Amino acid sequence: MNKTKKTFYNTLATSFQMLIMQVISLVVSRKVLEIYGSDLNGVNAILSNVMDWILLLEGGLTLASNVALFKPFVNKDYDRCNNILSATKIKFQKIGMLVLVCGLGMAVFYPLFIKTDIRYLDILLMFSMMSLSTSFSVFYTRKYALLYNVSQSEYINTIVTTIVAIIGNVIIYVIASCNLNYLWIRFVYLVVTLATGLTLAYIAKRRYSFIDYNVEPDNEAIKGTKDVVFQKLTGLLRNSAPMIFIAMLVSSSFASVYSVYIFVYGFVRKLVLMIITATQSGIGQLIAEKEPKDVYKVYRVFEFTSMFSVCWLMSVAVPMTMPFIRFYTKNVSDINYIDWWLLFFIAGDIFIQVLHVPSGTVMNMSGAFKKNKNYQIISVIVMVASILTLSLINGIYGLLSGIMLGDCVLAVLEIRYARREFFKIGFWEFIRPLLINILVCAPVVYLEMKFLPEMFTIPSFVVSGAILAIVNMIAIFIANYVFEHDRLMSLLNRAKTVFIRKKN
Repeated sequence: MNKTKKTFYNTLATSFQMLIMQVISLVVSRKVLEIYGSDLNGVNAILSNVMDWILLLEGGLTLASNVALFKPFVNKDYDRCNNILSATKIKFQKIGMLVLVCGLGMAVFYPLFIKTDIRYLDILLMFSMMSLSTSFSVFYTRKYALLYNVSQSEYINTIVTTIVAIIGNVIIYVIASCNLNYLWIRFVYLVVTLATGLTLAYIAKRRYSFIDYNVEPDNEAIKGTKDVVFQKLTGLLRNSAPMIFIAMLVSSSFASVYSVYIFVYGFVRKLVLMIITATQSGIGQLIAEKEPKDVYKVYRVFEFTSMFSVCWLMSVAVPMTMPFIRFYTKNVSDINYIDWWLLFFIAGDIFIQVLHVPSGTVMNMSGAFKKNKNYQIISVIVMVASILTLSLINGIYGLLSGIMLGDCVLAVLEIRYARREFFKIGFWEFIRPLLINILVCAPVVYLEMKFLPEMFTIPSFVVSGAILAIVNMIAIFIANYVFEHDRLMSLLNRAKTVFIRKKN
């Protein structure tokens, strides 16, 4: 199976997972919230956030191991692959045990600082089961998940994860409907994690018969984990800092407003990142196989696809945001959720974040972890300094300007590295399609905002979304057909190879 087909399957599987799980999660989450209340739902969210920070102990080992495995896997040097896998297994086991110890430690002490009516023992058991499932994923599952990533077969991982999650969510819905103790729901999540890991391991052992985790480990092959952990840390800071500062400098009520807008554009971001992530392993394999000038022939289409996708999705999301928020918050009257400046700031910031992801992919897949760490640190320093300064001048909008400034700095640094230092080319092939798509989308979005209803119903939301998606796709497609014909045709030709088998 060629790389293009694998990328298509990865994208299709991830799309299926995202849409199915979005619907199921909405139904199940609403049921759980309805039965068990906001207090327990809030505690669960707090514990999940704590586990995200504990997972920093993983230190980027997954990414570093992926990069180390690309070249020997492509060259079918399975002895070397096993040396790296053996080292990875030992490191994952150590980290998994550390995650469990830290999680159980937090389970004992952290509930003492949570203001809640839920019993201490219940929180202790919830956090303990959450720690056990997270530890198992690191200790056991990730060493097998690596094989799906490096072989560009993530779709297998996605399909297994989705099927097991669907079964688990059906059981959780039944448990909630019967109003059983919430601890049973956490137990089901634990079983789902165990079942997913064991299934992925079984398939991997049959699919990759060469694997042997008990040979001499090659620890030197896995480099850059300390640098990658800085990427994860700065990513967490980047995502949590806005809410922290809004709560400190504005109010918790406005944090709720902010979270609604982030909910809307977070979904758009996930859709674009789905395309990019599905292609990431293929870029990694090319970097391992070919010279930068040969990689660029594929990368320029990859970058164009990302740009095309984010412009199209943003052109649909922006005009639909306010009617959706009016519908979403129609029964909420304690604060005004309609804020046009907030819409433009967040939409612009998400656009900037996504725009440089292909460049960041090149940095990570080429092993430039240390340089990326430095870029992340610089951007976070700029972001925090700007937030503190600009928020004093212009309140919430100064705060959002500071966040956007930090993301702009990271975008410029990563794009510059990919084009100047790795590919050794200029910026015109990046700037030209960006300007074309913005100039097409801006008037289209403006007109659509004038004609859409002030507030959606569910049918009008579905119909309007479908119409805008089709109309905007046609407009952007025509513009790129005229001005970016070669890259658009390259993209379409690659898409054709998925469905048309080459004749011998």
